Amino acid sequence: MLLSLLLLMKKSTFDIYRYLLDRSEVDEKTDCWNWTNSCGSHGYGNAYNEGKFILAHRLSYEHFHGNIPIGYQIDHLCCNPRCINPLHLEAVTRYENLRRENVKRALSPCLNGHGIEHRYRQYNGRIVCKVCAKESQQRSKLKRLKIEDNY
Repeated sequence: MLLSLLLLMKKSTFDIYRYLLDRSEVDEKTDCWNWTNSCGSHGYGNAYNEGKFILAHRLSYEHFHGNIPIGYQIDHLCCNPRCINPLHLEAVTRYENLRRENVKRALSPCLNGHGIEHRYRQYNGRIVCKVCAKESQQRSKLKRLKIEDNY
């Protein structure tokens, strides 16, 4: 696999390859190259190239595959925002990226482990867990009641 990646790599940009490799760890189970340097609140790695801020997965994609087409986004096929493995990255349109995200979200349990049978689609198209939504409403109601009691 490493040989195929080296064939993708441009000869004059070995420094970027070292930069990416030195700041990532390979997960043996998933084959993800997890970014170990700083990450933003969105979960994506923060990198610098030629004195400019760039998201690490975009730098990796551009290094191994070339420029990202205008209007395209980089989709993580592995669903791991920290992954910079170029074999896990694909340039897709915003529409396709959102469609894939909704499919992945619909077929996976929520962050709290509730099954897909608790899912529903909101009016805006977003897929939400019913149990989590109800718990969130209850917490908000409790918070409002506590605030009202203090006055």
